[in-house]
Amino acid sequence: MNFSVLMSVYFKENPEFLEKALQSTIDQTLIPNEIVIMLDGKLTDELYDVLEKFKTKYPGLINTIQLEENVGLGKALEIGINECKYDLIARMDSDDICLPE
Repeated sequence: MNFSVLMSVYFKENPEFLEKALQSTIDQTLIPNEIVIMLDGKLTDELYDVLEKFKTKYPGLINTIQLEENVGLGKALEIGINECKYDLIARMDSDDICLPE
């Protein structure tokens, strides 16, 4: 089963929570085929560092889409749906933790 995970991140997010959320997604028994992360405006260096770490460690899995300005969660996700490759989309917040199974 192919599926995408869709997430939006903005500058007030906690980098530690984002890292844990991404790792928990990857550590599941059913790994997504892609993780689409909407960058809702400019982020902090710490958030960009977390994203770069995962993009390097898991090449081809994470697709980040940079929005020029903060448009809000709803609009960022609306744009993100069109960036997902698969019809089945799991929606996640940047502080959600997935159970292993």
